[in-house]
Amino acid sequence: MWSVAKGMGMRTHTTSRVAVALVLAAGMTSVAVGAGAAAAAKTPNPCKLLKASEIAKEFDGAVVSDPEPGLKTAASSSCTWDVAAGATLPDGSVTSTLMFIGGKPAYDGLKQNADFVPVAGLKNSLYQQKTGALLVLDGANLVTVQGIFREGLPPKSHDVQEHLVALVKIATKRS
Repeated sequence: MWSVAKGMGMRTHTTSRVAVALVLAAGMTSVAVGAGAAAAAKTPNPCKLLKASEIAKEFDGAVVSDPEPGLKTAASSSCTWDVAAGATLPDGSVTSTLMFIGGKPAYDGLKQNADFVPVAGLKNSLYQQKTGALLVLDGANLVTVQGIFREGLPPKSHDVQEHLVALVKIATKRS
């Protein structure tokens, strides 16, 4: 049953992860991507920003998969954990993304977008409810933790910002 839900969840959530990746890429159009092989060789591992046990704790003890490395570019890398359905949420996913080149210009660009709003009490943060993405500028790095939990037809997204705040704080410390 978990493998069926996991497979269905990945197809459902990929579109939103791609949307956030495109938004972040658009925000860094002014950044020179000539970092070359040296930056690629030192690519941080976003799968080490969070642990499955920490995600499970924030999502009421839900079963969380091992991390799966995602998109890796010269400027950013991501990692995703599948989260099984719990008492209050359908199955979903949590993705951590670390933009280590161009984070500040991307953040500054997203601040201009009305869909991204600051989170009270979380310095240099932006949240986009539509995609479930919580971003924090940490020095030159842009740390994103995204939670996608949808159900029904048409799909209804669940707002999981309250669950993501603790996770983005952990991820920021480890970035």
